[in-house]
Amino acid sequence: MKRLFSVFLLIFPLFSCAFNNCISATQFGTKGNGTNDDYQALINGYNAAVAKKTCYSIPHPLAYYRVSSGLDFNGTIDVFGDAAEIRPDATVTGATIKINSGGGGPNPYGYTISGLILNGINTLDGAIGLHAGESTLTNFFTVDQVSIINYKGGSLSRGMVIKQVVTADFTHMYLNFNATNFLIDPSAGDGSPTTVRLMYNAFRSATIGSGGLIIGGYQVLSKQNVYENNTQAGLVIDTTGVGGSNVIDFVSEDDWFEGNWPSDGTKFQFLVNGGVANTTRLSIIRPFLNGNSSTAKSISIIGTNDQFDIVHPDFGSSAVSQININGSVGVNVGGTIDLFAWQNYSTLVTDPNAYATNVNTTQPYTQWTDWTPTYTPFGSMTFGTVTTTAARYKIAAANGATGKTANVDFLFSGTTGGAAASGITISLPSGVIPKTTGMRVPCSVNNAGTLETGYVEYGGTDGLYLRRANTVNFSLGANTGASCSFVMEIQ
Repeated sequence: MKRLFSVFLLIFPLFSCAFNNCISATQFGTKGNGTNDDYQALINGYNAAVAKKTCYSIPHPLAYYRVSSGLDFNGTIDVFGDAAEIRPDATVTGATIKINSGGGGPNPYGYTISGLILNGINTLDGAIGLHAGESTLTNFFTVDQVSIINYKGGSLSRGMVIKQVVTADFTHMYLNFNATNFLIDPSAGDGSPTTVRLMYNAFRSATIGSGGLIIGGYQVLSKQNVYENNTQAGLVIDTTGVGGSNVIDFVSEDDWFEGNWPSDGTKFQFLVNGGVANTTRLSIIRPFLNGNSSTAKSISIIGTNDQFDIVHPDFGSSAVSQININGSVGVNVGGTIDLFAWQNYSTLVTDPNAYATNVNTTQPYTQWTDWTPTYTPFGSMTFGTVTTTAARYKIAAANGATGKTANVDFLFSGTTGGAAASGITISLPSGVIPKTTGMRVPCSVNNAGTLETGYVEYGGTDGLYLRRANTVNFSLGANTGASCSFVMEIQ
C-alpha cells in the first residue's frame, strides 16, 4: 500500500549529528548482544544525561538491548535511538519505557524521544510497550519514529498507553502485532489526556483488539494514520465502560481504514459508542474506508453522542460502504453528514431515527439507481413480452434544493399486438415527477424493428409518453421499444 510505504520510509533516519553532542549508552557499558542484561547501563546513561541536561543517544546494537526491568524516562531530555531495538524479559509486566517528565532537563517545554524499536516478543499479558504519563502529569513532548511490536501476551497487553498527558505529539510511529495497538486512558481523573495528536502513524494487525481504543480525552486529533487489518475495529471511541470518561473535541482527518474486522461483515471499521459519559463534538473528515464483502462496514455511531460530523467519506469498496447512525442525541443538537456529489445518502447511510439533522443540504448527490418501469400503450395496443435492458436514474440535487434535475436512462423492446397506437406511457420512479409537462426531448425509437428518431414527452404524474415523429402510430410487430437518455427538471 502506498500510504503505508510512505510511513515506512520515514522510520529511523540516522541521528549522527545529534549523537555527536549526546551522552551515549555505550559509555555506561551496554552490550546490545541480546544476552547481557542492559537495563542498568541504559538507565545509568539516561540519568547521567538528565543530570548534565544534555541529550541521550542509544546506538544501533549488534543484536538488541535485553532489559530485565522497564526504563523510566522521567526527565525532559531528548532521547535519540539509531534504530535501537529494546526487548524486555517476560518478567517485565509493566511498560518497557515509561515517560514521566517529573525530572529536570533542558527542554521542559518540548523534548523528543525517537528512533527506538520496542519488541515485546517475550512479554506476558498486561505488558505495555510505551506508557506516556504513566504516574505523573506529563506534557510538551514528542514521540517520533518509534516502532512498537509484539506486545500480544494477552487481552490486557497494549502497544502504547497515553494517560496523564497534556500537549503531546505521536508521529511517524509503527505499531504492529500488539494485542491492542494503543489506548488513550483518562483513568487518572485529572482532566487528561488533553491535546493529543496522533499523526502519520501506522496501527496495524492488532491480534486481539482494535488498532486504537479511546475511552476518554479532550482535543484528540488523529490525522493521516493508517488503521489496517486489525482483529477488531480500526479505531474505537467507547465511553460505555467502567473507565469510560468524556470524549470531547475529537477529530479524525484523512485517516485510512482498511481490512479491519477482516472476517465479519456485520461490524464497523470505525466505531463510536457513546455511553455513561459524554461524547461530544466528533468530526470525521475525509476518511478512506476500504474492504470487501467479508470485512467490516465503514462507520457506526451508536449510544449517546452529541454534535457529530462526517465529511466526504471515500469508500474503496461499495460492498462495505455503510454508515450507521443509531443512538441518542440531544433535542437541539445532532449530526451533519456531507457526502461527495456522486454519493447517494439513502444507499450509504442507515439513520432510522433521523439523528443526522443536517444531511447533505449544500452538496448535491448523484448516483445511478435502477428502477422497473411499466410500459402501457395508448388505446388497445398491447405488449406481449417486454425486455428491459436498462432502466436507471439519478437525482442531481439534494432534496428540497432548487434546480433539482433527474438523469433518466432506459432501453427496452417488446412485441406488440392489438390495434396500432400513437404512444406508449412509461412509468417513472416514485418521487421523480417532471416539473413542466408537455416538454419533449429526442429519443431513439424502434418501430417494429425499424430504428428512427422519435421523442419523449413529459407527462407529469403519468410518467413519460414515448412517441414517433409527428405522433404517427406505432406499427404492430416485434422489437418495438426505445433507447433514451436525457436530463429533465423535476419537482
